[in-house]
Amino acid sequence: MSSIKLEQIVAGGKWDPALLPLSVKLATHVTFEFIDTSLEEACQHFRDMTGLEFELDERLDGLTPQINLRVTDMEAALGFDWVMRLCDLNFTTERGKVRVAKDAPEEPPTQ
Repeated sequence: MSSIKLEQIVAGGKWDPALLPLSVKLATHVTFEFIDTSLEEACQHFRDMTGLEFELDERLDGLTPQINLRVTDMEAALGFDWVMRLCDLNFTTERGKVRVAKDAPEEPPTQ
C-alpha cells in the first residue's frame, strides 16, 4: 500500500478525494438528499463527495428506478448500500472501483 501525503490530497489548496485509498473513500461521512435522482446522477454525486470511481453494468442502462433518499452524516459505503437497496442492485469493490450490477456478489463455496 502506498502512502499518500496530505499535500498530495490538498494539491494547490484544492481538496482532491480521488487520491485517497478506497477504504478511506468508503468510510468518508456523507450527507445528501436525492429526489427523483437517476443512478448515474447518484454515482456522480458520490464521486464528487468521496472520489469513488464507479463501473456500472451496461445492462442497467435506463432500467433503474429514480432514487429518493435523504442521508445525514453516514459512511459512504452504507449510504451507497441504501441506494443499491432502493434500486434492487448490488455493489462490490474491484480494482479500486465500485462495481454496480444486478447480480449478487459471488460467495465462496461452502464445504
